[in-house]
Amino acid sequence: MLCSLSARSRRAFGKLGWCRGRARSSARMRTRTPTRQRVGSHILGPRPESNGAVAHPAQLSADPRRRKTIPASVMAPAGTGLVPLLLAGLASRLALLIWAGWQDTHMAVKYTDIDYFVITDAAQAVLAGGSPYDRATFRYSPLLAWMALPNHLLHPSAAKVCFCAADLGAAWLMACLLERRRAPVAWVKAGLAVWLFSPFTAVISTRGSGEALVTCMLLGMLCLLDAGRPLLAGLCYGLAVHWRLYPIIYALPLLRNLAMRRGARLLSIPGIVFGAAAAAAFLTLGGLGYHLYGHSFLQETYLYHLGRVDPRHNFSPFFLPTYLASGGGAGISIGGVFGAAQALLITVLGWLHAADLPYAMLLQTLAFVTFNKVSTAQYFVWYVSLLPLVLPRLAAAHNRGQLLWAAGMCSAAIAHWLAWAYALEFLGWSVFLPVWVAGLGVLLAKSWLLACLMPVPQGQASDGFLYGKACKKKIT
Repeated sequence: MLCSLSARSRRAFGKLGWCRGRARSSARMRTRTPTRQRVGSHILGPRPESNGAVAHPAQLSADPRRRKTIPASVMAPAGTGLVPLLLAGLASRLALLIWAGWQDTHMAVKYTDIDYFVITDAAQAVLAGGSPYDRATFRYSPLLAWMALPNHLLHPSAAKVCFCAADLGAAWLMACLLERRRAPVAWVKAGLAVWLFSPFTAVISTRGSGEALVTCMLLGMLCLLDAGRPLLAGLCYGLAVHWRLYPIIYALPLLRNLAMRRGARLLSIPGIVFGAAAAAAFLTLGGLGYHLYGHSFLQETYLYHLGRVDPRHNFSPFFLPTYLASGGGAGISIGGVFGAAQALLITVLGWLHAADLPYAMLLQTLAFVTFNKVSTAQYFVWYVSLLPLVLPRLAAAHNRGQLLWAAGMCSAAIAHWLAWAYALEFLGWSVFLPVWVAGLGVLLAKSWLLACLMPVPQGQASDGFLYGKACKKKIT
């Protein structure tokens, strides 16, 4: 009997211990983050630790138990402390607008870009009841001419004010995206400073170039994807492609990124919704433009840019062969080989780096601008606008020194090219060959920078931007 009681006691106590073990295990499971939330935290950044601290993006390790932490006070909402930066950016642009008015009036070399006068003339044609394409060399969306109507109704610099406002709007969207990536406030401020005080962005917008408008559309697309709105994000993307054709290069990483969250390779329900919305927006705006302005709209807005070559000097070394070919077949054949290699590189980069969407877009844009047959200063804004989103990842890269050297060489090569271009355009010197050699230097420097960027690992300072939250949420 004692043996029987002892056996029953052992079974009872064993069952009790098993239940306690299950209870402790259940309690641990309840305190852990759910599976979907853990997957989503890879998108939005590191999850909070139990002691109230947050894992620093640059200190993430492959083993979660070895993650170093920083105080939670280092992390703050994107709006904290950013108002002075935005106000400083606004003040600098207002000062440049005032200077532009004075220089255009008193100096032989105009501050305002010649394209701004083209846009203003196109708006005058629309105001008179005609077509914006009645103005020669207007090769943009008619929406840009309509936006420039206040130049005649209010002030000649009204469109410039809109472009500067788009600069500030882009900065706000960057702050929102960096906050979603759980970037420390210091990196948020650094990213905004890169955008707001870069000479390319501040000067180009105040000279009258509307590249910041496309930047706002693309950043808005990323924000909407992150918020779980693939339909609205697709509409933004379709508008951006209508405005400027180059964002079409992002189609592959966008679709692959959305598909990866569903375990697919290229297509998913959110991706189909996104693509259908983008196509609808693009075709609707294109149909409206064709209905209003006919074939001239298609030719000047789309077809011209697909086969554009420019014999005038620009950052691309391809300008001199085009100039020497004088419309012959040599320039066309060289351009075809150059374009095929460029398209292949852009496709490979988009496919391989689609898990981190802003990073893939940065690499694709840099490759497109570097190897394009025409490259102007406005094109630099396209990849500078994506740089703030990947700064934390670059800061954690093992080849930070190489990246800094490559960036410095790019800046020096661009400054060298600008010196020769000034001598050619404004001093009238016959320096076509030095300009071409300087263009080769820019090409080599940017190629080195691109090569340094490609091997940067993903798992240390980037959340991956897989947009799993967008795929899991209700499609609107």
